[in-house]
Amino acid sequence: MQAISYVFLGIWIVLAIVYMVMAYVSSRVWQVGHLIAIVGIVIMTCCFAWLAAMSLKTHQKWQSEYAKLSTDLAAELERQAALPDITELREELGRELLDRGRVWRSVTPGPAAVDNNQLKSMVVVMANWGQTQCTKIGVTGDVADVAVPTEEGVAPVAAVAAPHGIQVSQVLYIYQEQSLKSLPRAIQAALLTPPVDYNSLSVAGPNAAETEDSNSTDERVPNVADEEGAELGDDLAARDTEERCRVPVVYLGKFKVIEISDQPPAIRLEPMERITDLQKRFIFQPQGTWSLYETMPIDSHRALAGLTPSILEAMLPQQLLRLPEAEYRSVLTEYAMDGKSIGGQNVEDIRTETKVKFTREKSFVVDDPNAEVGSDRAFDTQGRAVASKLRQGADTSFTENDEQWFDSVTAKQLIQEGVAERTNEPPRYRRALRDYAFIFSEKEEQLQQLTNNIAQYKSDNQSVIDAAGKATEEIAYRQKERDGLASDLNNFQAEQVILKKVLEQLTAQAQQQRQVLSYLYRENRRLADQLRGRFLSAETWKPGLELLSAND
Repeated sequence: MQAISYVFLGIWIVLAIVYMVMAYVSSRVWQVGHLIAIVGIVIMTCCFAWLAAMSLKTHQKWQSEYAKLSTDLAAELERQAALPDITELREELGRELLDRGRVWRSVTPGPAAVDNNQLKSMVVVMANWGQTQCTKIGVTGDVADVAVPTEEGVAPVAAVAAPHGIQVSQVLYIYQEQSLKSLPRAIQAALLTPPVDYNSLSVAGPNAAETEDSNSTDERVPNVADEEGAELGDDLAARDTEERCRVPVVYLGKFKVIEISDQPPAIRLEPMERITDLQKRFIFQPQGTWSLYETMPIDSHRALAGLTPSILEAMLPQQLLRLPEAEYRSVLTEYAMDGKSIGGQNVEDIRTETKVKFTREKSFVVDDPNAEVGSDRAFDTQGRAVASKLRQGADTSFTENDEQWFDSVTAKQLIQEGVAERTNEPPRYRRALRDYAFIFSEKEEQLQQLTNNIAQYKSDNQSVIDAAGKATEEIAYRQKERDGLASDLNNFQAEQVILKKVLEQLTAQAQQQRQVLSYLYRENRRLADQLRGRFLSAETWKPGLELLSAND
């Protein structure tokens, strides 16, 4: 191709030389206008030839690109034809995300604002979220980072700062992560072994419960912690030398996003529930990484299906649940019996499922016909779908000879209606699912109520104490006043005694004076009488006697 280019270039050079020679020779007989015209024509011809060559080259390039893209498109269409329908996958993903929500793993806890030992807010750094993912490729796989496509090619996820998509006022549930390697061996096996099909746990046959102990689940429930599962856990734990495989183990609480920063990527959270002492220990002294959940993890029958009591006891230790021995064993039995045949045991119908066989066609309305657009509810009070991602768009229909598990109450209704009959499979136990978000919320309300009651009782107690203190002060004051009055009474009584003595003395003195005065009075009368007798005997003393008579 390059040789042909050189040949064409040589031809163009020769033609240019010939043109110059002919133009020089012709200039002797041609006019100036003719020469200018012929030069312009040659130049335009060269430009046109150059444009034609470039167009041809472009055309050839796009033809080859079109052929390549057509081949790739045909191959891609064949590959996509073998894949499930994208609409169905999106619907399934939407239903899964409706329960699970988004999750941000491997985030780094930042500083926390504390006031009087109470958490006010805390920072979570989002720069490295999801960058240390643990992948398992069979038993001999390796731990590797997830690759992310970029414009320059495929780069490790650590080189790409993915946007977290968290918004202000969003509610998040936070968990403390722990490396898989540090977990007990039984829990490793339970986490790494593929889950058991919930529908496969029932024991077929009407007399299954009569031949086996209904409380013994180790024989009748598949044991996920077998040797293969244990080796799988040990193998992954041994290969995970950097402890990048982490799982959430401790619930730290419910928080609300109050601030978002971009440099560095971080969010600030404030607690929406009371933080316990255990949670404070992990928040105030953070170790490792955290997981952020958009939705509180939802309980399901398949989550712990097939686990034996020994595995359940390792995953749900009694010291963590803080339950009495009898109640703790009842909880373990409840989880171990889930999905398992109950035979002839006496269990409430609401906690059992019965398999029925339809004898004629039956349809069930599964979508709420009055659902509001944009409603945040998943189901209505009758269990019909409200959320758009859960709505089926049509009734669920069963035809003759279809078999299906129903709760025993519904199964009895179907049998009574004559649309179904009971199969030979014995009923199976179905434990009650727990709404952890509601439980934590309810416990928070109860704790808040108890806190308010305690505060009220403390306030009332303090009022009583204050009143008692004031009463004590009043009693002391009255006691002091009584003591003073008693002292005054004693003094008054002493003074009264003295006054009585003085009165007696004065009375005695007055009596004496009265006697003296009486004596003097009588003596004066006697003397007066003597003088009167004497004056009467002497006339010369008559005026004096008259005077004495006048004085009497």
